Amino acid sequence: MRYIQTFWTAGQDPLKHDFDWAHPKYNLMSWALSCLSLREHYENVELYTDSVGYHILIDVLKLPYTKTHVVFDDFQCLSHHWFL
Repeated sequence: MRYIQTFWTAGQDPLKHDFDWAHPKYNLMSWALSCLSLREHYENVELYTDSVGYHILIDVLKLPYTKTHVVFDDFQCLSHHWFL
């Protein structure tokens, strides 16, 4: 089975934007905990994100997703609907 997580930054910097968390670092900590917990129990965990999300979650945090899809760069949605 394949488990999927999605992260669209809506053009925001995850190091500065809190995405409704008390502080941006808590948002990033939750991503790390979530990914690592899923990988502890499941072999196939994939991420669908944009280039900014890829840079933060994969390049910087080095989260161990089995596959990453950069598909949200051209996502047409109002930025205050980032939770879609």
